[in-house]
Amino acid sequence: MKVIVWCSSYADYILLISYVLIGSTCPITFWNGQIVDVSLPLQAQWKVTETTQNGGQTLAILENGLSVSVPAFIDVGDTIIVTTEDCKYVSRV
Repeated sequence: MKVIVWCSSYADYILLISYVLIGSTCPITFWNGQIVDVSLPLQAQWKVTETTQNGGQTLAILENGLSVSVPAFIDVGDTIIVTTEDCKYVSRV
């Protein structure tokens, strides 16, 4: 199963591209020279490059530059799974 993502602006596409790991494939549908949808897997795995504590909440910066709220036991170097629909933490690999 894939998530079909509709983007209404160029900024949305830039965020979307951050979910695509270098070297992986991502089907993109064009119509009249415009991107009309992008099919992503439901989840993606990313390595944590930095963590910060903010008022009892741990924020992980991933290798693709996205920030995700994670449990406190997640450390730099861990690989985690996030949803591509809403960028939520799922589990540690």
